[in-house]
Amino acid sequence: MYCCCCLLMNLVHCSAIGHISHGQKDYEHGRLFSLHEQIEHKIDFLEQELLHTEQSIIVVGHSIGAYIGLEICKRFQKKVKIFLGLYPFLTLNKNAMKQSAIGYVAR
Repeated sequence: MYCCCCLLMNLVHCSAIGHISHGQKDYEHGRLFSLHEQIEHKIDFLEQELLHTEQSIIVVGHSIGAYIGLEICKRFQKKVKIFLGLYPFLTLNKNAMKQSAIGYVAR
């Protein structure tokens, strides 16, 4: 898991969570992960980070990450204060040639 963390004047803790097997190193030996597994990966990380804290979170996601962000919002309703979805990928358009190919490969 790729996680980039930083502290901003000791006031804000920022974590960026990458997708499983999307990093430079192949820790998973080429294994592919389902969308559900990717979501659970982020949920598990946040559960560990938020276990002993009352702090709220801001979720930002782009494309499929925006969809994952929505799932995080469902799980952490009391903790998420802001959600920002950039170009959210909400559904597959089977009439679009490129998306049809994505659907075939992702099944």
